[in-house]
Amino acid sequence: MEKKNARIYFRCSQKDKDNLRKKSKQANMNMSEYIIALSENKKIFIVDGILELTLELKRIGNNINQIAMVANSQKFVNEHQLERVINEMKKANKIMNLVWDKINYEED
Repeated sequence: MEKKNARIYFRCSQKDKDNLRKKSKQANMNMSEYIIALSENKKIFIVDGILELTLELKRIGNNINQIAMVANSQKFVNEHQLERVINEMKKANKIMNLVWDKINYEED
């Protein structure tokens, strides 16, 4: 990663500065990262609740891994375990669709 030691100074109104600060925080970026991303025409998505969604996806992944460990040790999966995996995958798919819908909505 290239060291960031060059500075750029520019003037803006206090309102513009406050707006940049607010938007960069919403995007979970510092102001430099945010302004550079904007200058590169990168799309910046702000998805409310992304931390909660990420934690839920991790929980779902852990549940699936636990079922997979049982299946590997017993060399089979019963119908109940398979149903649990399918349900967990449906939950994960629903979460990903919520995020995708949010991103597509913000693009319009």
